[in-house]
Amino acid sequence: MQKKKIIAVLAAAALYLTPLTSHIRPLASVSVSASAETISDIPQDYLTACDWVWKNRIETERSCEAWSTIYDQIIAGNGTLQYILIWQSYEPITLAQRQKLPQMLEEAINKWNDCLVGYDDWPIDHVNVKIVGYAVLDESCILDRQPDEKVYTQTTTSWLHDDMVSSGMGNSSVPTIQPAEPTALSRYVHWNNKNWNYNGSYDNRYDMYLHGIKGMINMGGYGYHYGQILSDQSVLGLIDGTTTQHILLHEMGHGFGFPDYYGGEGESDGFPPGGFPGGKGSIMMAGSCSYINTFDKYFARYTWSKLKNEAGRFDLKNVQPAASTAEFTDKITAINIQQNGYSSITFENNGTYRFPVSGYFDSTDKDLSFYEVGDTVSISFTYDKSDMLIKNIDHIQLISYDPIKGTLISKVSVIDTDYYNSWGIDTYLQKGDVLFGDRTADRCAVTELPDSLIGTEAVLTPCDAKSSSKEQAAVTANKDITLYVGLDSRVTNVPSWLGSFTKTNRTVKTSNNVTFLLYSKKVNAGESVKLGANGQSAGCMNYIVLASAAANTSISDIYPEITDVAYSEQYHQIRFTWKPVDGASNYGIAVYLAGKWRIQTQNISASATSYTTPKNLTAGKTYKVAVAAKVNGEWTAEQSIKHAVTVTVR
Repeated sequence: MQKKKIIAVLAAAALYLTPLTSHIRPLASVSVSASAETISDIPQDYLTACDWVWKNRIETERSCEAWSTIYDQIIAGNGTLQYILIWQSYEPITLAQRQKLPQMLEEAINKWNDCLVGYDDWPIDHVNVKIVGYAVLDESCILDRQPDEKVYTQTTTSWLHDDMVSSGMGNSSVPTIQPAEPTALSRYVHWNNKNWNYNGSYDNRYDMYLHGIKGMINMGGYGYHYGQILSDQSVLGLIDGTTTQHILLHEMGHGFGFPDYYGGEGESDGFPPGGFPGGKGSIMMAGSCSYINTFDKYFARYTWSKLKNEAGRFDLKNVQPAASTAEFTDKITAINIQQNGYSSITFENNGTYRFPVSGYFDSTDKDLSFYEVGDTVSISFTYDKSDMLIKNIDHIQLISYDPIKGTLISKVSVIDTDYYNSWGIDTYLQKGDVLFGDRTADRCAVTELPDSLIGTEAVLTPCDAKSSSKEQAAVTANKDITLYVGLDSRVTNVPSWLGSFTKTNRTVKTSNNVTFLLYSKKVNAGESVKLGANGQSAGCMNYIVLASAAANTSISDIYPEITDVAYSEQYHQIRFTWKPVDGASNYGIAVYLAGKWRIQTQNISASATSYTTPKNLTAGKTYKVAVAAKVNGEWTAEQSIKHAVTVTVR
């Protein structure tokens, strides 16, 4: 069980401070039931509280007076916040952690931005975050530094050391020196100088910093327009997902200009008379709430309405957000996975995007690296138009157009995918079965079938595809077979693609009084036959497809039977043991991931009867695993998948 360290409430330091008490509530999200369009739409009890805070705290403390709040930064940057990391620590930071850093900050800042979306002309739907530099005490802390990463190594006396130690915000291990940030690029320093040259372009600026300090308490922080200051361990915990964001969200709140509420009810450093509406406190009132609640959302909106009317402060007409969203279904035509730096993915009709291989993309339902060329996916995401970098994937799903597999038919490759979900296989056809994937037995079942075709394999076609003029599919024989196509007797124009077939005197009849005339063709193992259009789109049903084994062709049902599954809780490994298969030349392992069976290895020796996974699999993760054998040049994939086992990493 994770232990929580409780820190007593401290007096406010010279900067905004976030001490926490034992009154912290669980992290949660609260939605506003009705979106307030302007101040006049804010409920009266919340409006009264907002009025009091604005008059008695914001105006008195002048915390929104400077045009350098996060409101100003977001709009001036067209929806992009540029950070540097000031690393007053000797802890190393890996490349993977640095790649996750902007994603973590972006997730946090958008929890505030979501309060403003759709309200009173707020122009930004999503805020992009970029890391544009690292100011460090020791350059060696930046592990596996990339050529495009800017690292600043000059140092100066730590202006926080003595204050932190004396106030209890840190101990003597706080370094007495700190990295010297490149203030010439700081928007916070130069916001009021409209002619300031940020190394040639405003795009070269940084808006804020995230400052990590060794020796600082983990349950405290500072924040203002300049950025957020936390302990180095808190920063690493936020990056790795082991630390909750409530302190970071609190300090970001100061960046918007929101005050701490340390004093008592109605006091000059306190909170509104009668308390906060909703009875949930505020994320800006340390110890009362650990999430952005309804009051915080309304006050973020209220403050924006107050600031937006200041003459000359915001140029809303010319805001052109860099963040954009995309939603489409498309085929992947290229994907280049890089463990270091950024990977790329190209879609057939929607262009190329960049993405990291970790962060938002570290689970199977959002990890693009699980997909491959040829996959069709339904996807929605937010990206930065300036460099086509995917920032957050909201949804991704494999649209599986994988071949449909049978026993005699090794695969049915659907060409007209409009009807993909209605294709299927019946490996043992008999009376009473259906012949179409989009018809039930009560509508159309087999009533008459030649005895020689009982037990044949049926390719279930979509009856509704009769209206399509496209090629429908391609079937590939797994063995030497006789392929039958049954044409509805009411079709008057036999389609030309049946020209290579021979019309037989056999028929199949169904319960809805339809007779299908069978055409046959010998097909060798490995040979493919394309199925075209039906030839008639009305007054009939689509064609049916059957396959029977050619003479001397046997159907094998062999597969490696898994006899034991052993787990190593120490190393998070799994060992699979199976019975040997006669004639096997080698074995393989397949795992069902992201909606597809994917081969992990296919070169296990024929003499082996076990396989041990790599170490450090994700504990608690559940997988479906199949063991296959290669016999006479063919894999036992069909039977192996049917006898797959489901395991959970311990």
